[in-house]
Amino acid sequence: MGPVAANEWQWFNYDKGITYNGKKYNWSEYFIMRLAEIQKTKQFKLLDVFDVHFYPGTKNIDEITQLHKVFFDKNYIFPEANGIKNITGSWDNNLNKEFYFVRVNDWLDQYFGKNHGITLGITETGINGENASATAVWYANMMGTFMKNNVEIFTPWSWKTGMWETLHLFTKYNKSIAIAGVSSNEDELSVYPTINSTNDTLTVVLVNRSQAKTQNTILSFDNFLISSKNFQMQSLKSLPNIETFVSHQVNGISSTNQNVINNTASISLAPLSVNSLQIVGKEGQFQTVLGTEENDKKIKIYPNPVNGKLTIECMKCNEAMRLVNSLGQEVMRINLTKSKETIDLTPLNKGVYFLIYKEQKLQKVSKIILQ
Repeated sequence: MGPVAANEWQWFNYDKGITYNGKKYNWSEYFIMRLAEIQKTKQFKLLDVFDVHFYPGTKNIDEITQLHKVFFDKNYIFPEANGIKNITGSWDNNLNKEFYFVRVNDWLDQYFGKNHGITLGITETGINGENASATAVWYANMMGTFMKNNVEIFTPWSWKTGMWETLHLFTKYNKSIAIAGVSSNEDELSVYPTINSTNDTLTVVLVNRSQAKTQNTILSFDNFLISSKNFQMQSLKSLPNIETFVSHQVNGISSTNQNVINNTASISLAPLSVNSLQIVGKEGQFQTVLGTEENDKKIKIYPNPVNGKLTIECMKCNEAMRLVNSLGQEVMRINLTKSKETIDLTPLNKGVYFLIYKEQKLQKVSKIILQ
């Protein structure tokens, strides 16, 4: 694991950058390039986890609750952007969008090759401030974003009030497989759905980052039929700045009943809240609504994981398929002109995608991992 660079400045500027063979590299790229170069002369793997530390300085709650966007969001302007401004070798104040792990994945592919098997991690991080609800929201956003993007190690260094509650909420109620979910108001509200291995039970985590605004949101399920007209929502909100978590029976979670009408729920989310909804699919329907190529014999999608080109075999897929990323954004529309086609995915960034297609009147989803 390495290089465990301590913070955003050192991600790019440790030792003020490195000049090697006449080219100047930022520290992260240089570390990856040199390890890949050395590994070619060895008979063993030199890197399993590209791992860094992250210690933002902000005490502003509105900024703390957006820190998860530093790693994968290409549009997020990071107020503490500093080292990134020197990434080209000359200082540019206009460079303020980090998407750091996207850059790292690109360098890993460039220097190690696409089938490198190196994952991502953060083994130290900590935030300022003592607002327990803000801490819970930050921690939920970090875990949710890393779940969606295959970050396999995340171990905070400092531990604050609100983190036990959030960890308990995730580990007790989340399911084993992260799936696609998209928010129409990503500045203030994020959604992190997970599903169990038999595809019949969902947990949807909704995080409201606004300090003052109650979010009245409509939650819809395009690829899942809900079995009942009501379900439970567990919430962390208005947490006091003293520890409330003791056990599964004694904690700061509040529970409410939510109603479903036509597979849609209207939900009110308190300011600075983390909300977990446990939803059961309609008996006898879930396998035909949300599935994978493993339990769907009418379509074959391979190889998966895929390094570049994906083959799809489907006899009755007449409508366009949609490929969406882990944020639920459509990145490609696929029209099959024959029963077996090969699709070039090399222009896309490495990560988790979902292929959405129709079979008769039902939508189905297959998870695709692009390496």
